[in-house]
Amino acid sequence: MLKEYSPYLNFYMNAYITYYCNRACKHCLTCSSPKSSKEILPLEDILFYVKEFRKNTGFVNHIVLNGGEPTSAYYHNSHSYMPTLYTELLKNKCNIELHSNAVWAMSKKADIIWQDLKILDNLEKCGICENLLDLSSDQYHNNENGIKESLKILSGPGFGNRKLWTKILSFNNDPIINRIKDYQIKKYPSLRIDYSIFNDIVKTGRAKENNIGIDIPFFEYCTEYNSFVNIWSEFIISLYPDRTASIGCDHSGKRRVSYISCDGKLKPLEQLYPELVNKYISCYQSDGCDLLSVNLLKQTLIPKHAR
Repeated sequence: MLKEYSPYLNFYMNAYITYYCNRACKHCLTCSSPKSSKEILPLEDILFYVKEFRKNTGFVNHIVLNGGEPTSAYYHNSHSYMPTLYTELLKNKCNIELHSNAVWAMSKKADIIWQDLKILDNLEKCGICENLLDLSSDQYHNNENGIKESLKILSGPGFGNRKLWTKILSFNNDPIINRIKDYQIKKYPSLRIDYSIFNDIVKTGRAKENNIGIDIPFFEYCTEYNSFVNIWSEFIISLYPDRTASIGCDHSGKRRVSYISCDGKLKPLEQLYPELVNKYISCYQSDGCDLLSVNLLKQTLIPKHAR
């Protein structure tokens, strides 16, 4: 059993708000859908670990709000969940990155959701923080109208303070993204939009079920590989709705550990991190992964005094 220690490299939090989604895309890494659980990651858990992580100098104050569809909280939890989360994270001087499919932009709750997103573009509340709205758009999402409506809203009143940066995620040669891009340039040429185009769809999750994309051996380990090799990169500590955590994005569940102690309390970072590392290395070895030697992996995850 390794001694207690804290993260050695820079790291940030990836919070899976829910696995519920209003779409069941054929390429979904998490296999999220309308049939998925409506369980929500407790707000208090996120805020607890923000404070725990901030005690460590390696925490880069970056929070990814992921899913499923994070805005599902408006439909299955409460209208206060997301604005409270935004506000509290900004109070803690965190940059917020929200991943969404924007399907809700055409729904009855759109006005409420957009009003709350203005919190992330508010000069006074954001201070030095710059936040990111990641909108996925491709042939599998079936959300072209939602993306176009989003562009319209983002170009209107309440936005434009340069605190909320919008990125549209898609795939190379996707038939939808070029239409979106042409539409945006023609209708809203001054809108600050970045297009992040990936070369291929990775064959994992539902993409594997539907035989879409390309196989990448040990995909989930590959997501951390660059961070471990290039020590100026950051790695992820993820929190999930079932109140477990992992190093990196663990969609299979096998690399996760519970962040709840036997007494029902949330584990402090100095207790949780060694458990995460032990579980990660154990899975890495049992899976026969050879991206890095185990010794090099330990060097990147464990401070010298605790090896």
